[in-house]
Amino acid sequence: MKFLVSMLAFRPGKIGGAETALLELLQALSELLPSGTMRVLSTPENSLAIQKLAIEQIPLAIPDSSMVRFRAIEAFTPFRCPRIEKRIDASAYDFVWFPQQSIFPKNVGGRTVLTVYDLQHYQFPANFSVVERLYRAAVYPRSIRRADHLITISAQSRSEVLRYFPGSSDKMTAILLGANHVPSRPSPVLPDVEPFLFCPAATYVHKNHEALIRAVAALHVQGQWKWKIVLSGQKTDYYRKLRRLMDDLHVRQWFEHVGFVSRDRLQLLYQGCLAVLFPSKYEGFGLPVVEASSYHKPILVSDLPIYDELGVPVACRVDFDQPAMLLEALQSLHLRMAHLPHRSWRQCAIEHLELFEKLVCQWSK
Repeated sequence: MKFLVSMLAFRPGKIGGAETALLELLQALSELLPSGTMRVLSTPENSLAIQKLAIEQIPLAIPDSSMVRFRAIEAFTPFRCPRIEKRIDASAYDFVWFPQQSIFPKNVGGRTVLTVYDLQHYQFPANFSVVERLYRAAVYPRSIRRADHLITISAQSRSEVLRYFPGSSDKMTAILLGANHVPSRPSPVLPDVEPFLFCPAATYVHKNHEALIRAVAALHVQGQWKWKIVLSGQKTDYYRKLRRLMDDLHVRQWFEHVGFVSRDRLQLLYQGCLAVLFPSKYEGFGLPVVEASSYHKPILVSDLPIYDELGVPVACRVDFDQPAMLLEALQSLHLRMAHLPHRSWRQCAIEHLELFEKLVCQWSK
């Protein structure tokens, strides 16, 4: 079996938790596969991040800015990218895996596997700009129908795909993501750092930072708030609005945004925090929740269907629009532990390989 992984949509520091998931999965796959089995199609901007994984690359000398432009033009016009099509089709692969929701170039030949994280734009279109909605409407349905097989990151996301693409049932497999195992040990004492709560989420609208800020403001006015909150992840344009909200509500002093951080620093933040807050209104999986559990940290999350699938206890679920409920949870963190079943990235990779081998066998008949 030989396959190509397209990383043409991979933009380090700009795709949220999908970056962590994809890099961890590729690392685990590379450790399981013999040399030459998996190759990665990369761009100059993302090749360094991939190079750290010691995976064989096929570099395209096309900068990210041009790649984004090509993808947009192809989405809305008959324009094609024959240069990239030939680079893929000239290679002897059993299939090409597109792990980021869309197939580009659209006329790529051969078998294709597509990973779908979510279809949030159908449920919450207001969370996206007009341009983003138009792009998704043009590209996502075509990619889902074009793919020979679909992978979703949970049964929840599989159900969502079936709701909008009911004919996809026979060509779709749900494979849960993984998490790095962290042995139980005391949290490190970080020098010159006061106790803090940790919210690891890029500042997208659906991550619901606004509700968290408003809850902090309400409790601050009552004199009941005492915790610093460290935010991490990509600072999107929406963060400017959140920052203005903090200023208007006079709570900026309770928040610190450290931006997109390295894996090593992320581990320190998980280990050093009092608890992990994840107020998101929508998740196809919720990787920070699984990661927080692996670090044996209390977790406070919104009440979403995916957490039933993951086994997050009801005691860990909070309505962030209710400040009193959040305060009560923070005052009883020892009751908010989520001992989720450990699932490694290696197990996730094994299930991907089992599926890939099964598909190649079917397609060769």
